[in-house]
Amino acid sequence: MSRDSATLLGLISQSIEAGDAQALRHHLGELTQAVDGGLALDHGQAHQLISALSQSVTAGLAQSNTKLNPYSLISDIKAAADEKPVNKARILSAWKDLAPLLRDVHLPLNSAGTEMLLGALRSSRSFGLLGRAAESLYARGQGDALARRMYGQALIETGHLMAAIDVLNSALHLTEQPPNERREVQGLLGRANKQIYADHVRSPAEALSLRDQFGPFLIQSIAHYAAIYDPHQPDQSYWPGVNLIALLRLAKMDGISVPHGYDADEIARGIVAALEPKVGLDADPWILSSLGEAYLSLGQLDKAAAYLGQYARNPKVDAFGLQGTVRQLEEVWRIKAGSDGPGQILAGLKEALAAKDGGVVTLSGAERKLIAKLSEGKSGDLFETTIKGGESVNVGLLKMIVRRGEAVAAVRGPDGSTNGTGFLLRGSDFNLKGSLNSELFLLTNAHVVWDAAKGGTGDASALAPSQVQITFDADTPDGKIQSYQCEEVFWQSASGDLDATLIRFKEQPKGIEPLRLADDSVPLVKEDQTKNRPGTKLAVLGHPNGGPLAVSVFGDLTNIGGTLVDIGCRARNATEPVYLRYRTPTEPGNSGSPVLEATSWNVVGLHHAGFDESTGRPRLAGQSGYDMANEGISIQSIRKSVAEKANLTPKRSKSPLTFLLGVPQK
Repeated sequence: MSRDSATLLGLISQSIEAGDAQALRHHLGELTQAVDGGLALDHGQAHQLISALSQSVTAGLAQSNTKLNPYSLISDIKAAADEKPVNKARILSAWKDLAPLLRDVHLPLNSAGTEMLLGALRSSRSFGLLGRAAESLYARGQGDALARRMYGQALIETGHLMAAIDVLNSALHLTEQPPNERREVQGLLGRANKQIYADHVRSPAEALSLRDQFGPFLIQSIAHYAAIYDPHQPDQSYWPGVNLIALLRLAKMDGISVPHGYDADEIARGIVAALEPKVGLDADPWILSSLGEAYLSLGQLDKAAAYLGQYARNPKVDAFGLQGTVRQLEEVWRIKAGSDGPGQILAGLKEALAAKDGGVVTLSGAERKLIAKLSEGKSGDLFETTIKGGESVNVGLLKMIVRRGEAVAAVRGPDGSTNGTGFLLRGSDFNLKGSLNSELFLLTNAHVVWDAAKGGTGDASALAPSQVQITFDADTPDGKIQSYQCEEVFWQSASGDLDATLIRFKEQPKGIEPLRLADDSVPLVKEDQTKNRPGTKLAVLGHPNGGPLAVSVFGDLTNIGGTLVDIGCRARNATEPVYLRYRTPTEPGNSGSPVLEATSWNVVGLHHAGFDESTGRPRLAGQSGYDMANEGISIQSIRKSVAEKANLTPKRSKSPLTFLLGVPQK
């Protein structure tokens, strides 16, 4: 049935507004057929059509190449952000076409397109791209208030806190911005100032010497949250309220005078009175978290645990949100996991975080000891006594992860700073002969440790063998950290090849079980999204950012979210070396970490590099496109090369690539 002229003109306008070039062409074809059939347009309708087509030409919507259509590209980014898991490669591909268009100041972009782009980049946590997009829009004066706020958030998320404060302050002083926008800016300013203080002042003892330098950041943070907290309507402003509670207690702990008459317990009581009647009626899980912190302030730990437990188990709470709560308890409340009430609550939340898809759990030495103790016949007690109303996670499996972590070491330089990570293996893993067969070795990256005397070109940042200190966090009878020196580099392969170094110890490590290498009984499978086939689940253990050993688990303990996305060589038709590409959370300092298959928790690779979300990594085997994934080297390629160096035969006859793909060797 044919449409009337008003309907067709409306559909044409909607297609242009939505940036849907295909729909635009379809409706223009309908209009052409209708006019050919005798449909007449009056003067006003003709003018409407000309105006609409003029807009589409200006915006580039009528071009046959829709890759040059900014609205289509933004829609593609939004669709990729909505995928589960987020399709970072698709986001990057669309961004590379969109970025030059955003630099064209003559190209109009409506507010709906701006909001969709920035919202999609934020929700997908593509904060590097969010910063670039917001900066471009900010520079061209488009969506000024929103662009500045998003730019400020991107700077916070990427660790550029002082720059974020400058941008957000400029947004705060804009004369025209919606009240909600101003409120969001104030909240981000509170967060940035809070983080600067927490990063630099970690105990009351430090506060004495650093009070004058960093105290103003704490006071500013309190002022920003106070500006958007309404004590007369705490149910409408509870999130700045709970931040006020935590910061006021922190200021009191550190002896910093706050120039306002705020009372943390009074705020806490107001939030409890306003929010408790909403429990079960309001779907917002942050109400539960806020009640938990309010009761924590009031010292009612049973109620704090109950509400925080309900919050942690709420399916609407993702790993990103729960990690923020854990960070708040650690850095602002300064709670450490242990046997006391607040410490048990924190440990319970970390167990819950491990059960969230995409969760990254960092366990301190004290927490690892607590988990090990609970697993000795008290499995699940911690969770069940502190986090009510939910199923406990598999503490026995968590204990296995902790036990694997004991064989992971920090590789330190002469000044004690961490240059990377390494892990223990036995000589028999490489089929070494004689006394070497039972000897323990440390495997790490060549860009972490390199022996120039053995020839070849190493990285300038790599430590020489004589500079290396190897430390393990594993427990010893006297409770001291174990530290060892390097006797020699037994084997090495440059960073452009296998990026691996095998180290012999001057003194053999005592009381530490080495990691086990995976065999070919369970082949690795790479992800295939077109067939809805998940990849093998992986995890990485290491020393991120040079800190203590971090047991980082990506995903649910029964369904680890770290995923193998590709396997193969970089060059087409090559057979060695074999690389692994995987989505697992890594940070600087993870170089040299073991990549573990998350069923057996045996080693399948050596992690050596992350990726830049603004560029990605060229795909393996010469394929077109990019992987938004970290990279490691197959442990099978390394064991084969070590055996060849020692003029030995590897244990298994299969090639590494055959082993990984799980197909018969030809």
